[in-house]
Amino acid sequence: LVCASPNADPPVCQIMDYGKLKFQRAKGAKEQRKKQRESAVDLKELKLRPNIAEHDYQVRLRSAIKFLKAGDKVRIVCQFRGRELDFKENGTRLFDRMLEELEEDSYKIDMAAKMVGNQMAMVLSPTFEKGSLKSDEGGGKPSKYKQKKAATEAGDEEEDEEEAAEDDEEDEEAAEEEEAAAEKEVNV
Repeated sequence: LVCASPNADPPVCQIMDYGKLKFQRAKGAKEQRKKQRESAVDLKELKLRPNIAEHDYQVRLRSAIKFLKAGDKVRIVCQFRGRELDFKENGTRLFDRMLEELEEDSYKIDMAAKMVGNQMAMVLSPTFEKGSLKSDEGGGKPSKYKQKKAATEAGDEEEDEEEAAEDDEEDEEAAEEEEAAAEKEVNV
């Protein structure tokens, strides 16, 4: 005898296998945790320096784009050391450049650039929910394999259309021949 809903008035009890009930409840709780973990937004951090090299900057930019498309928040930190603290506008320029190069509709600014100790930090978040269609698109351009596959599929579709048109013509000719044969039989 298992009490199914003790808060009901009167309490509801059922005769069932208690081990099976425990297993179903554990399975449901595990599924809930899994869904919660999938929809949780992670905070990814990208560290920069005011005098960052161009290639390093591009790597950080691509990472930010990838993280935003995956539906995660991005915290961009520019760390200053020594005399660099006197030239905080270099960090501001770096953040402005990054915002210009990111797609305008792919992010929103959660925390504008501000100094915290010897670091300038800014937080960006995606404009869509994690797990939605837009985030599943993936970042960057498609691989050569995907491009080739898409090209062959497009070519296959054109060939299929041509074959379908030829088949339709053959079907029409066969139908006309059958009608002509049927008329000859009627006339005979």
